[in-house]
Amino acid sequence: MGEDALSQTTSTSKWVAADYAKVGAFVAELGGAALDLLDPKAGERILDVGCGDGVLTKKIVERGASVLGVDNSPELIAEARNKGIDAVLIAAEDMQFFGEFDAAFSNATLHWVLEKEQAARAIFRALKSGGRFAGEMGGEGNLKTLREALDDELIIRGYVPPVEASNWYASPEEFAAVYEATAKKLAVLFRENFAKYASPDLPAVQSAGP
Repeated sequence: MGEDALSQTTSTSKWVAADYAKVGAFVAELGGAALDLLDPKAGERILDVGCGDGVLTKKIVERGASVLGVDNSPELIAEARNKGIDAVLIAAEDMQFFGEFDAAFSNATLHWVLEKEQAARAIFRALKSGGRFAGEMGGEGNLKTLREALDDELIIRGYVPPVEASNWYASPEEFAAVYEATAKKLAVLFRENFAKYASPDLPAVQSAGP
């Protein structure tokens, strides 16, 4: 994909990288556990979905992996590049990578992505056979008390609180249902297309799942 195509996808939020580094530093700090779960290895090719300003991305690089960061904020992508990160401007759900990465990583991003099934497909498509995905996101109950207080204040001031969701704060069960279902659908599509186009001399595709 060219730079022009990538630059068409931008965030509706405006970030000031310096301010984000001050007030959002805790995001990368709390992402250490997800980074340990990823356990990047030297020589691996890793996709960082929602890399932000590249603080955690750089830590993956420091462990010897080759990393591509993606984000839909022009301001944060610019800051990631200033840190020496290979980063492109694109939304998670719009990624068009196919079997390029040993692993995918995401920290504090996927609760912003309302096109969750599309994002899941894009992430799994990006992985090589046997690849892995590790990450962290806001979950069920996040900001519940704050949001209720804001809605009450809007009503007091004569405004109607928004009814549409601005975040996907999923329960563990809901998240697993979306991502497991997506993985199974992609596996079926792969098997069907492999059977259609493969040479008779090639071995059959084996599946460990249903």
